[in-house]
Amino acid sequence: MEEYDPHIAVDLISSLKRPEYTIRNITFENLNKTLETPFKIFPGKSVNSDVFDNFTGNIKEKFVENGRYVKGYQSWFNLKRLLTEASGNDRNNKLTNFFQIDQKLWDSLSFTTLSLVFPKNPYEQIKIPNKNGTRIIEPFDETCFTFLLNYIYSKSKACVLVPDIKLEGNAISVKKYMEHIDECVRILSQWNNKPIFVPLQLDLSVDYVDEILTHYAQKKYSNIWINFLAHQCDESYIANIRAIRQIINKKIKFYDVVLYYSHIQKEITPNIQSEKVLASDILTQFNGADFVGINKSRFDDMPIFGTDMQESDRKHAIDLGITYDQYLEMRSLHKNRLFDPLSYYYYNLNQYPHELPLDYNLLRNNDSINRIANGVLLYSEIERTKQFALENTPKNVEKAIKKEQKDKRKMKDAQKNPLKDYVEKLQGLKDYPRIKEEITNPMRQSTFLDDLGSLGN
Repeated sequence: MEEYDPHIAVDLISSLKRPEYTIRNITFENLNKTLETPFKIFPGKSVNSDVFDNFTGNIKEKFVENGRYVKGYQSWFNLKRLLTEASGNDRNNKLTNFFQIDQKLWDSLSFTTLSLVFPKNPYEQIKIPNKNGTRIIEPFDETCFTFLLNYIYSKSKACVLVPDIKLEGNAISVKKYMEHIDECVRILSQWNNKPIFVPLQLDLSVDYVDEILTHYAQKKYSNIWINFLAHQCDESYIANIRAIRQIINKKIKFYDVVLYYSHIQKEITPNIQSEKVLASDILTQFNGADFVGINKSRFDDMPIFGTDMQESDRKHAIDLGITYDQYLEMRSLHKNRLFDPLSYYYYNLNQYPHELPLDYNLLRNNDSINRIANGVLLYSEIERTKQFALENTPKNVEKAIKKEQKDKRKMKDAQKNPLKDYVEKLQGLKDYPRIKEEITNPMRQSTFLDDLGSLGN
């Protein structure tokens, strides 16, 4: 196998601490295009090109990700059938439907990628119980994965995210997991000139993190997608992210590591009864993300359909002491909150503190439009934060960065971060001081991962 090539060039523009915030130019060699990071990626799931263009027409470079979590029997069955029984043209067309891609939108963009997560080991027989018994999905073999990876490669114009398999609580061993990663990289590398990103799950044990990153270091895998698995970017996971990044920086020293965060829970501890909830996804820009990918709800992992959903909803309404219709209204508002960049809260539409950017009913009843509207608000805020950082960075910081090895004291003095005041003035973070503290003045040894990450410092 040829040595791993990241197919990415990285140039540092500015680096600040407390909050940790780094601006870099990242060039995709396959496209000969450069993006300034942190960079917000748009959700493309079930979005047609006309709607997307209407929202993003003023944005020069647009990056879209479509993600799938193979959760229920029908998803497993359809994917396996497409990879074993369908003819070439039929297979590709239906895989496009499986990933909910609008082909016209995909054709119009330079930056696209797909993210796929298996909650169970696809290399073993999958047993999925239902009311009538147990249904079986036979194991995926190498041929299945070759066709799957070929499709993912063809649709991922910017970079390729290696399909992930959930480790915690799963039958797959870490050894078999790393064999899966290596085999995917090997297959993709046979025809590759695109950056390949290998996954690292956010909720792994310390031993798993250390073993996987040691393996990645040996293989020189420097493009890593941090799979949040629908976890939120709160004080606990911020500490985990910080420690993981410390370990990455110690183990993978030979290249500039590029981090792609995805499958992030949208809000901090979302509650159907709350009129506003602190944003989770936007906080990743202060926690090492080069690319901020798509959201994922933890409820996506637990599909409930038809009468089962109605029964569940009625039970929740009773528990809350409200009518079924009131519950449905509350659930609709909860699902389609809108991001407020001035406070970092997601608000119910009927409580939004500013004029809505679109018609109320459209934002509430059309999930795709709501996702794109939030995507634009998040994109604009990340761009605004970058600009603020660049305009307010002390002029001697860049010189200090270059002279870091010669004079660390000057580097420390130079890096007085103007972003700290910016972050501390956000109402959402004022209301959550522990999260604010983790961002602006992180406490050491917050977790066992922190202990591991600080070894040798």
